Amino acid sequence: MAAGSFAEKITPSETRAARALLGWTQRELAQRASLRLYAVVDFEHERFVSAEAVAMIRFALEDIGVEFIGEKNGCHGVRLRKPEAASQSIASARSVPASSA
Repeated sequence: MAAGSFAEKITPSETRAARALLGWTQRELAQRASLRLYAVVDFEHERFVSAEAVAMIRFALEDIGVEFIGEKNGCHGVRLRKPEAASQSIASARSVPASSA
């Protein structure tokens, strides 16, 4: 995780794309981010959520291997870091119950 990465904003579409890469539901992301489901749902539907909730969403996704590419030519994007490392992180996350993560 890059230092200061939380200062950069993430978008609802980046969050949806990151969940798609991971195969996570909104509920799984909420559990991993230690948030209530409605916080993730509201953010992804572009409704107001606290900056703290957005930071927690970003941290949960970056912690598992998602990289937010940032804005390039007016476009935002996400990717998984080093496929083998991200695959191991995802596999281990799936084997641990979300409530204990």
